[in-house]
Amino acid sequence: MKNRSKVFLVISLIIVVIGVVICYMGTRTASATGEQIYAAKIGEDRVYTYTFGGEEESVDKVKINVGDANVNIYGKSESSYMEIINFNENNSSYSANNSVVSFKEPTQGSGVTGIFENGISFKGLRFLLRPVPADKQKTVNIYIAKDENVKAFDIKLLRGKVTVENMESLSDYHVTIQSGGVQFSKVSTESTISINASGELSTDINFKEVRADIVSVMAKHAKFFTEADSFTVNECTLEISNGETDFRFVPMYEQYTIDVTSKKVIYVDGEYIDGESGGDKFVYPPKDENAPAPEEETEDSEEGEEEGEEEEIKISSLVISGDDLYVKLRTPASVPTEAPEDTTAETAVQ
Repeated sequence: MKNRSKVFLVISLIIVVIGVVICYMGTRTASATGEQIYAAKIGEDRVYTYTFGGEEESVDKVKINVGDANVNIYGKSESSYMEIINFNENNSSYSANNSVVSFKEPTQGSGVTGIFENGISFKGLRFLLRPVPADKQKTVNIYIAKDENVKAFDIKLLRGKVTVENMESLSDYHVTIQSGGVQFSKVSTESTISINASGELSTDINFKEVRADIVSVMAKHAKFFTEADSFTVNECTLEISNGETDFRFVPMYEQYTIDVTSKKVIYVDGEYIDGESGGDKFVYPPKDENAPAPEEETEDSEEGEEEGEEEEIKISSLVISGDDLYVKLRTPASVPTEAPEDTTAETAVQ
């Protein structure tokens, strides 16, 4: 071996030793400051944990954009944080600032453009030496503190399941999915829940103990279910081309309207809507063709309304439309009245 080669070999060894020392010092420093360099191994899963929000920092929006994964949002937590489970560190990106918390990974078909848009970058050889097994379920868990007020959740994924539980806030929820499942449980918001399922495979949508001002579902193929009387809404629009709906409509206000259109089957309060009684359409309240047309407003009538202004009547609404859609609907009219108390025993005693 030439002397020059020996010199380069010694220099290489020195650089390796320096690198190991720097990595060791970095790991110790990160541990002391609470910064997570490597994924924690919980069982066979690899987990990164990121905290956000708090008294000094408010979060306006949480954005998740992933491929095949499960996304869970849990409310009433002691603190706000996000768990990233079984994602490739070199192929995903977490970021947070004073207003937006975001986690992304490039999805299928995004190509080079998608990689640059997601801000994916090479993070080091140490991650290549610790690859995540391909068969592991990728999951994003989002925990929201009791006093945290996130204005909007924007969830996008290709396939998987989205779960939202124990959330009472003014938040908007926007879910975009190709196929999988969406479940809202014990959720109350004075804002909007919107779900867009664009895939050919069916998406199961289930609501349990949900109260919202506006609910919108647009899907090619989906099933929409609610449990008992646990879904209260002001404005609900379901546009499902192919699939099934089975739920009870509980309007937020006493007065309400219903408009159902489907070319398949419509059951309302246990009654089949056949061709003679409306064909593929159900409307409530029924339209009276013989009703007189409303009178035109005059200046005198407008002045009278201004002098004695009445409180605006609030009306809830339900609109369901689809082509090959099986509709099974129960309205407030189907709620049975309470049976009178049985006084037979008391009468017999007397």
